[in-house]
Amino acid sequence: MLYRFRKLMCTFAKTIDYMKRLIILIAVLFVPATLAAQKGYPTETLEVEVGGGFITGFNSASVPYTMGGGLRLFGEVRFNDYRTPIDIGLQYNFGVLWRSKGDTPTHYSYNIMTTMVDYEFARGKHFSPFVGVGVGLAFVDTDRPGFRHMGRAVCFNPRIGFEFHTHYRLTIDAKIMTSEYSFFSIGFGYVFGGYPTEYSRPKDMK
Repeated sequence: MLYRFRKLMCTFAKTIDYMKRLIILIAVLFVPATLAAQKGYPTETLEVEVGGGFITGFNSASVPYTMGGGLRLFGEVRFNDYRTPIDIGLQYNFGVLWRSKGDTPTHYSYNIMTTMVDYEFARGKHFSPFVGVGVGLAFVDTDRPGFRHMGRAVCFNPRIGFEFHTHYRLTIDAKIMTSEYSFFSIGFGYVFGGYPTEYSRPKDMK
């Protein structure tokens, strides 16, 4: 019991450490962008993004695995609130990650569903940085020699990125779960919809 508690505390401490680094990265990338950003335009209410990218696992003293590498595919439906720079979305993510512990190779297959909330600094502009966070549920199939297990975990998902010409998105995010499952990713997506509507919006809409 004491061992499990110590392991849980170590995992929690590592998660906090990763979050500190992420906050610093967000500050470095987005504070200048926020100061320079102009007010964005209202956009279409609904948009759909599809894309893919690369992933790598967390590596620390409490997670003695190689960082490894893998791929992910994702789809996300987002609702744009024209009154605020806030987007609310639902994302499905499928990913595979290969890593090892010592001489033991391990393969992970992910199915993750998360609810996302983004803040866009210049929605509808040709260049719009954004920062977001989400929470959801992950189903993870772990496969190593002599062992296979289907597990599930709550997934915390901070992310940052840039949107280009209202249709292209570059996103850096972290899927934070049980330590062994957690990973970083960089993804590129194409957005259907999301066109600026400044010429067609109602005259009384500010």
